[in-house]
Amino acid sequence: MRDVHIAIIDDGVNEGYYGPLYLEHNIVITENLEAVERQEYDSWKFSHGTVCAGIINKYCSNAKLSSIKVLNDNMRGSIERLIYAIEWCIDKDVDIINLSIGTVHSKDKKILRKIIDKASGKDLIIAAAKSNEDIETYPACFHNVLGIKSDKNNILEEGQFIYNIEPEDGIEITACARHKLVNYLGEVKITPNWNSYAVPMISAIIADMMKEHEKLSLAEIKEKLWRRYNNISKP
Repeated sequence: MRDVHIAIIDDGVNEGYYGPLYLEHNIVITENLEAVERQEYDSWKFSHGTVCAGIINKYCSNAKLSSIKVLNDNMRGSIERLIYAIEWCIDKDVDIINLSIGTVHSKDKKILRKIIDKASGKDLIIAAAKSNEDIETYPACFHNVLGIKSDKNNILEEGQFIYNIEPEDGIEITACARHKLVNYLGEVKITPNWNSYAVPMISAIIADMMKEHEKLSLAEIKEKLWRRYNNISKP
């Protein structure tokens, strides 16, 4: 059994808020496209990436986590920083990228597809959120990315998901996004029903599947998710 490495590409993980959480790497991608250690930040502050880390830890507490900050405090960033972050994950042999962000701009599609194809060639699993505006989102809709959206009907419970066969929007997974988390103050809150919070639960489930394997391809992961959804044991 091994520790599966998940990189959270977001606005930064503050390890004290739901922690303490240990981060294997805690970096920020600068405007000059350099990966540098995060410094002089509030490790107890709430953030979007921190919630993602809390959700992953809830469902797979032994996953190895890294934080790659590509967004500012207003959740704004550039496609170049995102691409550099994915390149960093390839170089560091990360197993899973939790990408609770994306782009809806068609101008970004070609350049983003190039780096996604490179990551896919290395069997780097990318779990990505569809836009909450329910429009085509990159890279979530790419065939070599596991696209995820939340259950807008609030039918699914924590840990549950639906596997969508041949979806028209390219989003294979509909998952619960409402997760009960406890922060360092002992406050219990349920996360909003956003697509971005459906992704980390699936990242954690995939990490749990990968613990017994050196590598699994996206096709193998999809098969395992489909079998789990349909409650089918592999002969």
